[in-house]
Amino acid sequence: MKKIATWGFAVYGIICLPSQSNAAFDTILNISTADQVAPILIESNTQLNLSGDGSLPHQFEAGSPDGTSTNIEVNISGGAVGSLFNAYDGTVVNMSGGSIGNNFSVWDGGVLHLNSGEIGDAFAARSGSTITITSGTIGDSFNILPEVFLSITDGEIGDGFTVFEDGVVEISGGTFGHRLQALKGSRLRISGGEFAPAFLAFPQSHVELFGSKFFINDQPIDGLSRGVPLTISDRDVFLSGILADGSKFEFALIDRLFENNPVYSDYFDVEANLTIHLIPEPRTGLLFIFGILHAVAYGCHG
Repeated sequence: MKKIATWGFAVYGIICLPSQSNAAFDTILNISTADQVAPILIESNTQLNLSGDGSLPHQFEAGSPDGTSTNIEVNISGGAVGSLFNAYDGTVVNMSGGSIGNNFSVWDGGVLHLNSGEIGDAFAARSGSTITITSGTIGDSFNILPEVFLSITDGEIGDGFTVFEDGVVEISGGTFGHRLQALKGSRLRISGGEFAPAFLAFPQSHVELFGSKFFINDQPIDGLSRGVPLTISDRDVFLSGILADGSKFEFALIDRLFENNPVYSDYFDVEANLTIHLIPEPRTGLLFIFGILHAVAYGCHG
């Protein structure tokens, strides 16, 4: 039997409907008004739909911390989720509106699809999670921990976006605040987007740029040819050009980190791996690069 539940101020009402062969969930919770009292946690085979003026409490949990939960879906099209929301293994969060407070965490085996809406500061994509961002806003101190795959095609990311060792990030659009940090062992593949100053690439990080034009100190780059990756070892120069989505960029390849400098400065350590890929002009280039990125992604996660 499928349970469709409405959480009221003092009453938990259940409507029992015949189970359908394609029914994905045993329990469906719809929370859309301010007077509804939501549960503090949901368990396996549950779908929760948050909309309108509904809200979920502080420290709400989707799934079990021990990773034993399965088949949980949280759909957020409106309303607000309190701080310290935890989405554990077996949980998929689909966000098309509304807001999530600070200190949101998606854990190993959890999935987030952000299409619209707002996520607060200190969002952590923890090891083994998968994050897809096509629009929306994320606050400061967004952390991509080891063994996380993140795809960003649009949206706004605040200051202090950090990618840890073995984190893989594909960026084809969006805007990024100050101090985007690629730590040791991280991998960033960038084909679009706009980046504020202080792009920081630490030793043994891997940064790949896909674009239709590249220059060093406004001069053409020797040895650059279409379809052949080129490693950039120059430092104390400016690398500029046009990314695959048509966005212009310029990074200062400074090999010294100015921790206390009031002026935001880029940093590309001499041991950071920086590679550029020359592709066709925008439009045709987009088709080309998307094919490459998805082929690589499927190869890494297939």
